Amino acid sequence: MPDQENRAISLYRSPARVLGCLTPNTITVVVLPDNGMADGGVPTQLPVEMVPPELRMPNSVFDLWYSPNDHAYTQVLRKDEPDPQAQTT
Repeated sequence: MPDQENRAISLYRSPARVLGCLTPNTITVVVLPDNGMADGGVPTQLPVEMVPPELRMPNSVFDLWYSPNDHAYTQVLRKDEPDPQAQTT
């Protein structure tokens, strides 16, 4: 049971912006856009199935849940969508 509690605590919400579909079956997003020394953010590849169809267009913005335990983004959230942790309490 402690592993599940630690996993819930280790999720972080990060803003992301779609760059485009540059390779088959993946969507390239910029995580933390407008941050950093050159306002670049971090380019990241996501499986196309992870991103809802209405958020796949270039410049669409949403948030990603990141799990340091898994070293992966685990969920796409719309900007107005509450945190999954808030729904369980």
